[in-house]
Amino acid sequence: MTQDLALVTFAALDWLWVIVFILVMIACGVIPKLPEYQQFWLLAALVGVVYLPVTLLTKPDDMEHLVQYYVMARPLGWWGPVRREALQRGLITAGEAANRGVRNGAIAQKLEPGSGR
Repeated sequence: MTQDLALVTFAALDWLWVIVFILVMIACGVIPKLPEYQQFWLLAALVGVVYLPVTLLTKPDDMEHLVQYYVMARPLGWWGPVRREALQRGLITAGEAANRGVRNGAIAQKLEPGSGR
């Protein structure tokens, strides 16, 4: 573990304890109970305080690892640079890359509740 990653992890854990402390204070009634919609936004803000800095301050995975994952899982989303790298390496064909949305859509349709399939 690099020193930067250790520092970011320590900072994230530090904020995590603040979040846990606030949630315990709410649960014990020290902080007045909030309506559910305010609890949602409070939790979203507290998660963002930890999640965003950790995401932006940690190094991304190397391209080799990302390509291996992409070839195996074919996730939807913003994987264009990784997909192009997999195509360039010959790990997938252009037809497979084009049909990934159709394949994932068919899987989602099969898993949809009440589809009867």
